[in-house]
Amino acid sequence: MACVRYLRLLTILTTALLLASQGAAGLDPAKAITQYAHESWRTVDGLPQDNILTMAQTPDGYLWLGTE
Repeated sequence: MACVRYLRLLTILTTALLLASQGAAGLDPAKAITQYAHESWRTVDGLPQDNILTMAQTPDGYLWLGTE
């Protein structure tokens, strides 16, 4: 019985990882790494805190940052 629970849990975790990894391919392999920009935001740039706990992007490209 414990083996069935273990296999069920393993199946659920594997499925979750596979579904999550599909959206993880954020970089275009056709572009060189030098074509990407890096920008950092701090409290002096308008963030309420320097620690960002979560991040989300809307379909139209807006970036939402979650702090404490």
